[in-house]
Amino acid sequence: MGLNGTIAFKNNGGYKIQLTNSSDDALATQRAWDFNEGWFADPIFKTGDYPQSLSEYVSTLGLSFTDDQKTLIKGTADIFAHDAYTSSFYWAPDAGVAGCLANSSNPLYPGCFNTSNINPDGWLIGAAADRYTPWLHSAIDWVPAFLHYIQNTWPSGGISVSEFGWAEPFEDQKALKQDILSDPGRTMYYRNYMEAILIAISEGVNVVGCLAWSIMDNLEWTDGEFLPAGEKFG
Repeated sequence: MGLNGTIAFKNNGGYKIQLTNSSDDALATQRAWDFNEGWFADPIFKTGDYPQSLSEYVSTLGLSFTDDQKTLIKGTADIFAHDAYTSSFYWAPDAGVAGCLANSSNPLYPGCFNTSNINPDGWLIGAAADRYTPWLHSAIDWVPAFLHYIQNTWPSGGISVSEFGWAEPFEDQKALKQDILSDPGRTMYYRNYMEAILIAISEGVNVVGCLAWSIMDNLEWTDGEFLPAGEKFG
């Protein structure tokens, strides 16, 4: 009996904002897409193969796909699922992309791109979340552009924002129940994020679902524990 359902896998990463209009920054930003989302998404949703920049690298490792593998891989997911929390700025290495690629000892090799959440004027891309999630900033203004980029780059049966969420600053230090229950930063993040998704939908992006980041998603990071059959958490 055949299966009847929707198949997807989750991608992870943020929207990549080209820092300047230079051609080298444009190349570095594209390489950031290639070495993150494109690594997994291009074979499934586009060509059956890695992006060219990644393909050039993995070919030196003997990891290229055969033609049969490309045919087998392409088109094997129905929707594009993405954990899309935030955004960051991207730009070329000091040595330039070409200089980085020519020097495998460059710390940015093989991706050969820089990233930061701070713009040249010294401003954060958005408000910072908790100290334990230094990568997370509220960069919700970029969500519609992010969803447009996904739809235009990796056509599918629709986009599911498979994770988005906010870590309330210093929540671990709160002792009062009332303080814990009052989380205006998280509340505003969710409200604004959902509004951004609705804006994208109004602009023609086919968003088919979204899932909020919940307390149970990260149990395994530091507190999860494998228990033998029959045992329970104390």
